[in-house]
Amino acid sequence: MLERFLTLVVGLAIGAAGGAVFYLIHAPLPWTLGAILATAVAAVMNSRFLLKTPTRNFVRPVVGVLAGSTFTPALAGSIASWWPAIALLIAYSLVMLTVGYAYFRTFGGYDKVTAFFASAPGGLGELTLLGSSLGGDIRRLVMIHLIRMLGVIFIVPFALQIYIGHPIGRTSLGASHAALLTIPDWILLTLCALIGFFLSKRIKFPGAPMIIPMLLSMGVHVTEMTAAAPPSWLIAIVQVVLGSVIGARFAGVRWSEVRKVLVIGTGWALVLITSAAATAYVGTLFLAQPIEGLLLALAPAGMVEMTLITFALGMETAFVVTCQLCRVLFVLLITPLVFKVIKAPPPPPDAD
Repeated sequence: MLERFLTLVVGLAIGAAGGAVFYLIHAPLPWTLGAILATAVAAVMNSRFLLKTPTRNFVRPVVGVLAGSTFTPALAGSIASWWPAIALLIAYSLVMLTVGYAYFRTFGGYDKVTAFFASAPGGLGELTLLGSSLGGDIRRLVMIHLIRMLGVIFIVPFALQIYIGHPIGRTSLGASHAALLTIPDWILLTLCALIGFFLSKRIKFPGAPMIIPMLLSMGVHVTEMTAAAPPSWLIAIVQVVLGSVIGARFAGVRWSEVRKVLVIGTGWALVLITSAAATAYVGTLFLAQPIEGLLLALAPAGMVEMTLITFALGMETAFVVTCQLCRVLFVLLITPLVFKVIKAPPPPPDAD
């Protein structure tokens, strides 16, 4: 127990130190990006003080409550008008699934299963487990999806900061809007997080620890039971935890073993980001959404990560969360169906 507590404290301290450095140099989304980099360095150096992946589940409900708090009664009425953007998102996902499959088959020499699940722009955990269960190379799948997520998480905020022209996403651990939250507000938001978390243990579907609290939070905000959101200091802590968990995935990585995967994965991440930016630009020609919002809606990183990025950047979080949720659900639903079409034939029986 003492060792677990020490790991938690030191792991968070490493992430927070990296976040503080990024905050001081005016980097975008400092508490997340700084924590990722600092923890990744510690992981490569074989530090034993790293946050375990399950720790992420304890911050997902907070992100869900945060996402739900952005749905106002007026905004809820406009959700139906977002269908053109969601249609664009689905078309983009299908195209990139096809392009990615050809990319990994041609340039990586991957087998059909690994190439297919490496190209699917969905959740890292779900696609990795599904792909490996069907015969894919789990190490390659983990690395490809991790590189994709990191590429989006790092490049998109920096690109938007350059595009906007001033520092963005600088949530301070010392800043707090807690004074704006009354005791009933705290009780409601806490109940949304706790009830959603425990329901997600019984209702098994991808992203449940975030989605169920988000729906509960959306309900209390749309019905105007509260207009409060989690305070900024809590969001900054969540960013540090999330960044520390992502960085810890580099534990055990040997660059000599994964050099080719790193090159292939980085190339694919750049293709995804560039194509998402181009698609977002085209979308602005016929959609009433700014290019920043469309880029965040299309960017294929994790839903939790994109929610925090969007909120920190001050964009329309409800729109981006809705699009990201549709993307993840669509990819997870469509990949098993498409896979049946392209899967390799079963190997011939052994001659013996």
